[in-house]
Amino acid sequence: MIVEDELIIAEHLSLILEDLGYEVAGIAADYQEAVAIVKSQRPDFALLDVVIDGRKSGIDIAHFIRKQSPQIPFVYLSSHADKKTVEAAKKTQPNGYLVKPFEADDVYTAIEMALLNFGGAAGKAESNGELLDEEGFFIKEDHVFIKIHFSDIDWIESAKNYLLIHTPQTTHRIRATFGEIESRLPRDLFFRVHKSYLVHSQKITSTNGNFVVIKNKLIPVGRSKRKALQALIRKGKFEG
Repeated sequence: MIVEDELIIAEHLSLILEDLGYEVAGIAADYQEAVAIVKSQRPDFALLDVVIDGRKSGIDIAHFIRKQSPQIPFVYLSSHADKKTVEAAKKTQPNGYLVKPFEADDVYTAIEMALLNFGGAAGKAESNGELLDEEGFFIKEDHVFIKIHFSDIDWIESAKNYLLIHTPQTTHRIRATFGEIESRLPRDLFFRVHKSYLVHSQKITSTNGNFVVIKNKLIPVGRSKRKALQALIRKGKFEG
């Protein structure tokens, strides 16, 4: 989400973001428009101009995000870098501060560093830098951070030094181990059925004890996992 009341700057920033591989969820010129975008679009990231149209500022929007949607990292945009403005901005614990005028490289750097800072607070896998929050985690592909929601994951599969994350849209490959990712996934949603497979339990459509089926994919169940799987089924954990 972009919050910027100067249309030319907003459009320029939108083009920069699209060139970097990001999708712009919406552009807001004031507090009300920004709140509406947060509620309807649930953006993964926000760029907030400090001084905008209306009685409320970008700092007020930041307070709203911190209170209502703390999973959204944000960076301030401003031509004001004076002590008073910076001190007011600091109270919202922003993930970065980008001073106007800026170039594409400045925007790219600000976003990447903000995501790293946000991930440091939310927790991250040490070896490959996935950034996690309450709804999912970010992975880095082609120099861009992509958010994967827990609800979109069908299963995760081991492939030597990589993990393959299968979603309805595509398969993502990250350099990580199950130990690094498994401890950070919601335990009530994900189940390790095999040494090489971790599944979203609510995506299971059938099982015979030796295999589970998700999206017509036959996934083996390890011998040591069969009793735990049966126990979860008896408890009604799997909705199918």
